[in-house]
Amino acid sequence: MNIFLDGVEIDKKLIWFNDGLNYGRFHDTPYKKYELQLSRSEIMKVLESEYNEVRDDIREDDILSNDSSEFKIANYCSFSTLMNQSSHFEDIMKGYLDIPLFTKLFEYTRNCKFIINSTDSVVVEKNKVIFHGRVFSLSPPYSKQHYNKNKTE
Repeated sequence: MNIFLDGVEIDKKLIWFNDGLNYGRFHDTPYKKYELQLSRSEIMKVLESEYNEVRDDIREDDILSNDSSEFKIANYCSFSTLMNQSSHFEDIMKGYLDIPLFTKLFEYTRNCKFIINSTDSVVVEKNKVIFHGRVFSLSPPYSKQHYNKNKTE
C-alpha cells in the first residue's frame, strides 16, 4: 500500500479518516488531494470477506424490497470479478466499502495530520486499485472521537 498527498508519498501513520457526518463536504476548508494505491491481492486480502457480507445483506434487502442495487446490477458477483467491472466496482466501493477499507488500513495515532474526507474515484489499472479523494489538514490535532462521532472506542 502506498499513499500520496499532492503527489508526494507519505507515511500512513499521518492519515486518519472521517466516518461520520459531512464526508465529502469541505465547505470553505482547504484540502489536499490523496491517492491511495493497493495491489489487487492487498485489497482482496483486506476486503473480500467484508464485501461478501455486505453483498449478501444487500441481496436479501433487494429480494425483500424488490429493489435494484448496484450489487444486483453487477449480478452479485465475486469480489475478484467485480474488480474487472470498473463502473460497478467504483460505485460499490464508494457507496459501501471505502470506510470499511480505511478502517482496516489506517490506525489512529496522535501523529495523525490529515483526515480523508472524500472518495472521489476508484479505478483498477492492471494490478493496482487506485483511490483518489481529498483530505484536510488537522490543526490543532484532535482526538479520534472528534472525527468519528458515530463510533465508540
